[in-house]
Amino acid sequence: MAEQKEEKSPTVPLVHLRIVSAEKYIFSDYVAYVEVEGVEGGIGIKPGHSPLLTAINSSNVVYTTEQGDKRLVNVYGGVLEVQPKSVTVLVDTAIRGEDIDESLALESKRQAEAKLAKSPRDQDYSAALAELSRALSKLQAVELTRKFGHR
Repeated sequence: MAEQKEEKSPTVPLVHLRIVSAEKYIFSDYVAYVEVEGVEGGIGIKPGHSPLLTAINSSNVVYTTEQGDKRLVNVYGGVLEVQPKSVTVLVDTAIRGEDIDESLALESKRQAEAKLAKSPRDQDYSAALAELSRALSKLQAVELTRKFGHR
């Protein structure tokens, strides 16, 4: 009689997280917990979460691995879909926290602030505000990545 392999069940309940940008797959694995900012506020997601679909702006997707390690991906413009066993983040752009160039993010922030200071038209002001939001989100990602010990 053939010996059957016993499947190892995880010690921590896990949810499958996929983060996909317009350019490529950024992340796909099982995690214990996911945090993300939706347009209406922060969302914490554990395995078994109720189904949900919401838009996301410039923010950080923070996830906790099975081993308790925290990581993050900075995302911009997209959609979050939550199912009881999976979380999918589809975004325009995404970058892992440890891959963000801090000096470039600081320069983007400075440029956006300069545009805001001199931009009288609503359209220019809105674009500069979006640029500033994105730069601040990246700088927050750098800070959190440092805090998590990955920088």
